Amino acid sequence: MKLDPSYQALASDFLATHRSTLHEDRLEAQLIRIQHISANVASLANKRVLDLGCGSAKNKDSHWNPIGRLWLRWIKPKEFARFQPWYCRILQEAGAQPVGIDIRTNAGERFESHAMDLSDPKALERFPDESFDHANNYFLTVPKNSMHARCGTSPSIWLSLGWKHKDDNYNQAKERGIPLKDLPEFYQRQNWKRMWAIDDGIFLQVQRLLKEGGVYTLAEFAYRKKKGVLVREKQIPLSLRPQPLPRSRSGRGAGSSTKSVREKI
Repeated sequence: MKLDPSYQALASDFLATHRSTLHEDRLEAQLIRIQHISANVASLANKRVLDLGCGSAKNKDSHWNPIGRLWLRWIKPKEFARFQPWYCRILQEAGAQPVGIDIRTNAGERFESHAMDLSDPKALERFPDESFDHANNYFLTVPKNSMHARCGTSPSIWLSLGWKHKDDNYNQAKERGIPLKDLPEFYQRQNWKRMWAIDDGIFLQVQRLLKEGGVYTLAEFAYRKKKGVLVREKQIPLSLRPQPLPRSRSGRGAGSSTKSVREKI
């Protein structure tokens, strides 16, 4: 796959402004996704694009403690800015009308943004039918057939699910008599089930929100709305260069003999 020359020019201009805080690989990955919704920059003009889990300049997930975040901010600024709303910023620069949604606020950004909890099944009901041209879900949730699910790579909504349902998980484990040594795996299975339920709900909402012909990029897949239904069309490469399969926490790749999360559940 190659980037259209108009995207290459956009990348050059955008990187010149954000070189100190944006990894080139991160920019490339975002442009690959954007090209899947629009063949060139000109066709993005005034397109309304929904970005689910867009990230935030206030995002603190780049490190777990304040000292670590301070160290990253000054020593590794590109890593500190990893979870910022780059997709929306790039779209804004390209002349589109991005709408970013994240659990944290994006006040001060030039694009339209909303702070909301997308684990709430009613969160997207505020938007009317067919109010967006395209939509993107980079890693907020992942579908069951995603390579991330096969490897057990936790999507970004995972952390909030773990905290929100920690008491429910504990009570269910206690009722079922789950041994202490099996608790981590039990909690993992429960959170994957919840995440997939959320992913299914978001999928149906996006199907309602998109105009006919609109594209939904979800994890590594691209879907197009045809006759009112989202139909999977193609797989999105992670890079313009060949990439190894993502690795699980055990260090084994997706092709290993370890059971996937789906098989365990």
